[in-house]
Amino acid sequence: MRRPRPGRRPAAGRHALIVVLALGLGFSGIALPDPAQAVGAPTTSLESRAPGLAGAKANGSTGTTSISADGRFIAFQSTATNLSPADGDTTPDIFLRDRRTGVNTLVSRATGATGAKGNDTSDEPAISADGRWVAFRSRAMLDPVDTDGNADIYVRDLVANTTTLASRATGAAGVKSDFGGDDPAISGDGRMVSFVSRPPTSTRPTPSRAPTSTSATWWPTPRPW
Repeated sequence: MRRPRPGRRPAAGRHALIVVLALGLGFSGIALPDPAQAVGAPTTSLESRAPGLAGAKANGSTGTTSISADGRFIAFQSTATNLSPADGDTTPDIFLRDRRTGVNTLVSRATGATGAKGNDTSDEPAISADGRWVAFRSRAMLDPVDTDGNADIYVRDLVANTTTLASRATGAAGVKSDFGGDDPAISGDGRMVSFVSRPPTSTRPTPSRAPTSTSATWWPTPRPW
């Protein structure tokens, strides 16, 4: 479930933290306590931190976030360099944190368990209900057909370790959007992703009637199970 977009990357020198507030109501609509623990008094936990339940605080800024339905997984953007051994630079990337185990996973990377890390900014994560799929926006070229540097929409499967370009025309090999996409949202089961994209310049209506955006929806290929 995706929280409202708080804006762009925090100003230089200002670090934003991810703090989870559990209201002790069984389900708060924002987060839950550790699923392995009984619901009790409200708790607040720092989640933008290095691997481990007591990992060091993130050494960079944290931006947009999204949390799974049961509150166990948090996807977030960060410029920190101490969140994953696979990320040693300050380029904004997307990470997934398992609040139960303290494991951090780099999301913004190419297909494969050790796929190439994104070479440009990634943001706007949206996580599926069970935390398996994360949709996000990225200027990184994470698919061979993406060579223009526009902000596109990708979906990372954290189980299959695949990264799929979603901002494209119909078909598994549909033409990549010539504009890209914004504001991704993902269904609870991870099957569908919606995003905003503009039509090609050559097909836009006259300014007096031009829409500000158009919506697109992507369905991934059939599941293997």
